[in-house]
Amino acid sequence: MKHVVRWMYFNLAGRALTIVPQKVPTLLTGPGSLKLVPSELKTLGASKPLIITDATLVKAGLSAKLEEILSGAGFAYSVYDGVLPDPSFDICSQALGVLKSSSCDSVIALGGGSVIDTAKIVRMGATHSKPLERFSGLLTCRNSGLPFIAVPTTAGTGSEATAAAVITDLKRHRKITALDPKMPPNTAILDPVL
Repeated sequence: MKHVVRWMYFNLAGRALTIVPQKVPTLLTGPGSLKLVPSELKTLGASKPLIITDATLVKAGLSAKLEEILSGAGFAYSVYDGVLPDPSFDICSQALGVLKSSSCDSVIALGGGSVIDTAKIVRMGATHSKPLERFSGLLTCRNSGLPFIAVPTTAGTGSEATAAAVITDLKRHRKITALDPKMPPNTAILDPVL
């Protein structure tokens, strides 16, 4: 019975969310559009981003390209490269810890759906005073979080344009969905060179 009630709630709430206006990210596209990150940070009023990525992209040199662009434009930044496939709240907490200890004021996600979903939770966690696990469910965000730029390096998940984040809850041994119209990034940069 509990599962039926939960299914009905999510089904009705999901239909209701189609009426609620969702934030639509500014979309920047084209070869070399990664170079637009500094101007977007200025537009968003950000000065020190946290780059959230994974170790594979660091080894491939994609993170270094973004870091070079930021350094060349005079931006200080920090990097968290510990995102794994099917990220957990523990990974999100580690990234949030790096953001806070480095005094970052914005988030850049460089990677696939796992990286972008992690960044969504981190940017919200930075401006909410509740445990990250409490973002599970529908309409759990009270504000729009830190400025956030998504730079996808894969095609398929579409996380750079959705209002959802899927995170693994290791305590309950399941994946949860956080769904809120405030979740999409401010800007999505689609650079086919990446």
